[in-house]
Amino acid sequence: MKPFALKTYRIYAESLDRDVEITVFSSGNQTLKRPLILMQDGQNLFFDQFATYKTSWGLLNFIAREDFLDCILVGITCGDGSVRLDEYCPDVFDFRAQHATDYAREVGGKGDAYLDFIYHTLIPHIRLTFRCEDKVYIGGSSMGGVIACYAALSYPDQTAGIFGLSNAFWVACDSFATRIEQFKGELPKIYLDLGDMEHREPFEMGYIRDCEERIEAALTLRKPAKMRFEIIRNGVHNEASWRQRIEEILRWMLEK
Repeated sequence: MKPFALKTYRIYAESLDRDVEITVFSSGNQTLKRPLILMQDGQNLFFDQFATYKTSWGLLNFIAREDFLDCILVGITCGDGSVRLDEYCPDVFDFRAQHATDYAREVGGKGDAYLDFIYHTLIPHIRLTFRCEDKVYIGGSSMGGVIACYAALSYPDQTAGIFGLSNAFWVACDSFATRIEQFKGELPKIYLDLGDMEHREPFEMGYIRDCEERIEAALTLRKPAKMRFEIIRNGVHNEASWRQRIEEILRWMLEK
């Protein structure tokens, strides 16, 4: 294992009107420009005891190894309860998804404010301390994959690549597909995947997969710099499953 620094603290997000907890990992020569990776649901990335369901992604098992590229990786802790759903989706959930949340109000629609915090507050803040490459990588799972994909549409010139595992595109599939179809510009490197056991009900699993494939097809038509779409055999919707494949995904994402 190589030397690294890991620090957790809070930073105020004016666009969200709240403090956001971040955990910053750094390895390598401080004088060199290194890749900057941003990941959603930061509480689940490093340590089991802090993870929402007591199983983390175990990132330190590989990003601190000698053979992993020196980098800065920032885990962004999600907002509490429905705040996470609001901030990780650019559009209000459709009727089907709204019904599934069980909240007595509209959910979603604050994705622009969340990305405003990331690109106009968080990234400049990180650059004050660390030398970083000019473009960033951003990713997550489920709703975290949705907002990462939206980042590619909203800030393509500042984004080197995005990765989404077990994406929840089904929450607002029509509106999100329309956003992609209307996109003008050059998309960065993209990785998307879906487990074949995301849901126990065949009908629901079919619906989830249809939405994922619709979004993947729409993105492909926009000719990203590079694109991967994987169906993960025996992949389920939890951290233990994502933990098994995130190392290979990040290594692919950082390849030049």
